[in-house]
Amino acid sequence: MKNTLLLLILMVAFNASAQIGDDIHADRYLLKAKTSIDNQNFAEALEYLKKITNLDVEPPADFYYIYAYTLFINNDLSEALEKVKLYIEIAGKNGCYYEQALELWNEIEAPQILTDIRDDKSYRSVRIGTQTWMAENLDYYTSGSWCYDDKTSNCDKYGRLYNWIAALKACPQGWHLPSDEEWTVLVNYLGGVDIAGGKLKSTSSWNYPNVGASNRSIFSALPGGSRNGNGYFDYLGESSHFWSSTEINGFLSSYWYLENYSSEVFRYGFSKDYARSIRCLKN
Repeated sequence: MKNTLLLLILMVAFNASAQIGDDIHADRYLLKAKTSIDNQNFAEALEYLKKITNLDVEPPADFYYIYAYTLFINNDLSEALEKVKLYIEIAGKNGCYYEQALELWNEIEAPQILTDIRDDKSYRSVRIGTQTWMAENLDYYTSGSWCYDDKTSNCDKYGRLYNWIAALKACPQGWHLPSDEEWTVLVNYLGGVDIAGGKLKSTSSWNYPNVGASNRSIFSALPGGSRNGNGYFDYLGESSHFWSSTEINGFLSSYWYLENYSSEVFRYGFSKDYARSIRCLKN
């Protein structure tokens, strides 16, 4: 009898010790995940959050929103939807992330889709502030446009590259090539030129180190590179080059530029015969 009682006491003590250990590990992983998110490293954050789900703990409600958002940024939409619903169920309307959770739910479940009736291709679009932008690069064939390295697979992923004359007329009906003024509205809404690039860039497909990339705007900018006037392709994986409709002079037009080594957004003027990516803006 005494041996049985002692065994039960030891088992209870062992389970309590294991539980305390799991609680400590969960707190450590969550802290590391938050640090990774602050550093815009969402892939790393996701690994820490997954470790918490393998522990014998009941995480706080906020964990499920953080997990859902991180899954969303990493393009695991079905799992993100499950977690954001769980957060709302647990936290209710008094949850500190309640409004953000509803917005995330809507974005996952009912994304805005643009279908180009000219070739029946579909594109995601996203509302950012007062503007609605294409959330993918245009891939409509027209004279004056190319696939990077003349490979169709690059068009499928990065869209086509257009010279400026072609870019002016390439957007589908109801959409247009944005001006410098309209690009400035977008950049200012996202915090200004010093940090907006990180919020515009996808967290994947960029060469290391992809500084500041968080894609918090869901603009999902990809590094599609460019083509110069002599037909030479360059910068795939390193930078995004988006035409503006703003003309500088007879030879130069404005374009907006993101790169893997910076979280900034740059504006340059360059030759119109260069080919660059297009993001159309809703009229």
